Amino acid sequence: MNWYLKIYSILAVLIGIQIHDMICTSSSSLENEIESKTVDQSDKLQTLININKLILKLKQASDAYETEILSEFKESDSKLNGLVQDESLEDSSSDENLESKRSAYLRFGRSPAFLRFGRNQAYLRFGKSLDSLKRNPTYLRFGRRLAENIA
Repeated sequence: MNWYLKIYSILAVLIGIQIHDMICTSSSSLENEIESKTVDQSDKLQTLININKLILKLKQASDAYETEILSEFKESDSKLNGLVQDESLEDSSSDENLESKRSAYLRFGRSPAFLRFGRNQAYLRFGKSLDSLKRNPTYLRFGRRLAENIA
């Protein structure tokens, strides 16, 4: 019986040593994991800081570009306003010319739509094309043939 107790005690000591080694290695591996996690987290934090810096630089550049574009628009608006004021003096003569053309068109039986849109545009606006009217005068208002409407 003594031998059995000695064998059990030796086995208990060996198992205890192995458990102690496993705990020590796991704690050191935990420390290594913690250190590696902190290193990874610091790397991630550094990349986030760099990304944030890039975003700020891009935002500043876009703001500068936006102010530049706005200043160009203001300059072009001021130039355009100057041109419009100069052309406003000529508009009265063009109105008289337009009125004389309109009365001439009405005298010869054409609608003022030709004046506003031009000959081809007026036909297209009312659903016809000038070529189809020349080829087939039976086209109705929306470009359908008379035979299609009857059927």
